[in-house]
Amino acid sequence: MDFSNEIDEFNELRKKYFTNFYSNNSQTSVLTKRETLCLFQIINLFQILKDYDVSQNKALPELSKMCLDTLYNFMIAILTNNDLFIAACTRQFDEELLEIVYSEFCSYKSFEGILKLNYRRLWEDGIQNSSNYKKLSKTRNTNKGTDKDIRLFVKSC
Repeated sequence: MDFSNEIDEFNELRKKYFTNFYSNNSQTSVLTKRETLCLFQIINLFQILKDYDVSQNKALPELSKMCLDTLYNFMIAILTNNDLFIAACTRQFDEELLEIVYSEFCSYKSFEGILKLNYRRLWEDGIQNSSNYKKLSKTRNTNKGTDKDIRLFVKSC
């Protein structure tokens, strides 16, 4: 898909309403044209996940909608160039992305359980309680597995 019109409109919005932020020199801008294109492509991906039945995961459309809202907030944060706002949106998007991954690949019984998942509870409520980790821990204890085994597990979950 070609997002050149959307990127141009985003840059015009930046020029018109956020003149203190806008710069003709792309090296001083927060987002380059390529990074802006990536942001629009990610937004497009989450719109597809929200609108179409692409998975058996019943929580995916709602979680994708939450990610979209956060990405829209992130775009506003970029325009305001507020570091705290950008960091908060980034952290929130990371947690929502984590919720999507866990809802898809790890067995959670309820949507509310997925929403309670955050960085602080990732280990205790996520990885440590998953059946894959328990199997790997058992194998590690009996076969004296390496730390490499744990890293491979985390990548697979």
